[in-house]
Amino acid sequence: MYRPSSAQTSLLEPAYSLSARKQARLATTWAWHFREHCLPLIDERLFASGYCADNGRPNASIRVLVGVLVLQAVFNLPDADALDAAEYDLRWQTA
Repeated sequence: MYRPSSAQTSLLEPAYSLSARKQARLATTWAWHFREHCLPLIDERLFASGYCADNGRPNASIRVLVGVLVLQAVFNLPDADALDAAEYDLRWQTA
């Protein structure tokens, strides 16, 4: 079942638990630029036809999935390394 991503961020995002100094440093990295300028360019509606209209579990965020694939290609990472970066690297989580 297709469901568009919400633009609202969660208060449980790891970046919010950082000190102000670390948040400011994170804001100067590529992650914020990717989040603010690249993610909005991903049109999730193009993927809606791949999901059943009235049956099944709602999809994961298509923007997140496509974003991880783009970052994987940019950094030339194998699948396992991209998964590790998405799970443990704060910059990837912010992006």
